[in-house]
Amino acid sequence: PNAFETAARRHGRRTALVHRGGEVTYEELQRRVDVAAARLDDAGHGAGSPLLLLMENTVESVVDFHAARQCGLVVVVLSASAGRLDVDDAGARTSRLDQWAGPAGPDAPALVLFTSGTTSRPKGVVHSANTLGTAAENFVAAAELAPDDRLFLVSPLASITGILQALHMAPMLGAAVVLEDRFEPSSSLDLLLDAGGSFYGGPDVVLARLFTAARYRGLDRVGLRKVSLGGTMLDPALLREAEEDFDIRVTRAYGSSEAPFSTATPIADTVDSRLGSDGVALSGVEVRAGTSNDPAELAIRGPHVMLGYLDDDDNDDAFADGWFCTGDIAEIHDGGRIRIVGRIKDVAIRNGVKIALPEVEMAVGALDGVDECVAYRVADPETGEHVGVAVVASRPLGLADITGAVRAAGVTKSKLPEELVVWSGP
Repeated sequence: PNAFETAARRHGRRTALVHRGGEVTYEELQRRVDVAAARLDDAGHGAGSPLLLLMENTVESVVDFHAARQCGLVVVVLSASAGRLDVDDAGARTSRLDQWAGPAGPDAPALVLFTSGTTSRPKGVVHSANTLGTAAENFVAAAELAPDDRLFLVSPLASITGILQALHMAPMLGAAVVLEDRFEPSSSLDLLLDAGGSFYGGPDVVLARLFTAARYRGLDRVGLRKVSLGGTMLDPALLREAEEDFDIRVTRAYGSSEAPFSTATPIADTVDSRLGSDGVALSGVEVRAGTSNDPAELAIRGPHVMLGYLDDDDNDDAFADGWFCTGDIAEIHDGGRIRIVGRIKDVAIRNGVKIALPEVEMAVGALDGVDECVAYRVADPETGEHVGVAVVASRPLGLADITGAVRAAGVTKSKLPEELVVWSGP
């Protein structure tokens, strides 16, 4: 039996999924998986062959995923909202899985998912049962999750967050997933409260919108006990709000589709410690700052890292001596604490000094009266480049206000913005 079959037998009548239509137990879920797996067998899908799944946050998609894995298929996942060109492209590129041809097992390809493709063609990320299982175990341990936790999932099932939390971590624990298929702050808060969701892992913007909905109702709780948040632009005020106003224990984490859940802040640490960095390397994970691409680029290796990209050309710059090159700029402080300050491409170089634009954005965005902020680099004949910022402001602001806010946030003088654009109206 595969991991889910084992989990279903062990957890039986425990609730596996909670959705707007009701609840499904592990026992019932396994029965539905068996039926779907039989259909795949009848259709002639052989072990090791790829199956493209268009996934939504529904019970049916969970069933289809586990059925495909029960048949030993390599599941190629896309969001159901993907366009026709994306579907055709993903289907055509699965032939490149032949490069991993070999005996089946935990290190054979099990999953292909695609990066967002915001700056280039989406890359196909190939994982095995072993890489996903290791990442899930680290996530469970770092967040100190237990069988009675209920994981509130808003992220797409076809993302690494959905794959880990709903399809690996919950079965590993015998925990339930609260599956939200259409996030809307008020109705999603209802689902979260009614279902008893206790844990959320994902972007902080979802948490912010839940808090707004709760405050509108006069509530000081949203049901959650713990959250794990990731991203270079986490809002410090929101993290404090979660801790102090909503009694939620917050941890920060770092990971990607390629190297999921690599670092996290220890949940037993003090508030300042948990909120002040992106954590430390988790079990079996190694991190270092510095690659041939950039002396501050974060590199990661460990049993959770992807097998590679579908396209060989994408792998050329992705690995160096067994280390995955993340493309993120990191600072590693005493005790191995990591702080992600930006992407390699999100920097300006002024007189040879690299300035992480997200670091400037965060400092400016905290200034009273700034509703939105983006930092950008500008060619400069004297310094090479300098930093500019564009803001949407609700009050008059000058460059001195902006540089003062950046200095107050502890950013060095050499990184100060030298250009300001202000939008004060619609």
